[in-house]
This record gives sequence, structure tokens and C-alpha cells, in this order.
Amino acid sequence: MPNRFDVIAAEAAELTRSELDGELARITSLSESTLDKLLPKKSDKELFAELMAIVNASSSRNKKAVEVKENIDRFAGIIVKLLELV
Repeated sequence: MPNRFDVIAAEAAELTRSELDGELARITSLSESTLDKLLPKKSDKELFAELMAIVNASSSRNKKAVEVKENIDRFAGIIVKLLELV
């Protein structure tokens, strides 16, 4: 019999994932279902949100490029997945 806290934790994780999908879909042209298929892990969604925050910032294009370049090792997998859609 599963621990009741495991069940609660699983339900909370699913709710968080669903809310994150909705927020990411709101700031992109991707649907929630596409985002969920493309980025099944919560950590991928969080990295994608971080990348989108850089891209949508009001800073200059050069500053955005520098910031992405500084984090390219972290963002590489997300960038490849996104470019596979094109």
C-alpha cells in the first residue's frame, strides 16, 4: 500500500507540471501538449522558462546573446529540441 504522502506528493508534482505547461504555452506559440511532449521533465521546462526569460527581456540583442552564450551548456539540449520543431 503506497504511503499517503507519496500520493499527495505525486498529485502536487502533476499539478505543478500542468501549471508550468500552461505558463510556458502562454509565453510561446507552442501548445501545452506540444510543450509536454517536447519537454517531459520539469527540469527541462524550468530551463526553457529561464531561456525564454532571457529572450523576452528588454535588454539588447547583443546582451541576450551573451547571456545565452554564457549558459549554452545548460541550454543546449533545450535549444536542440526546439530547433527540431523547425
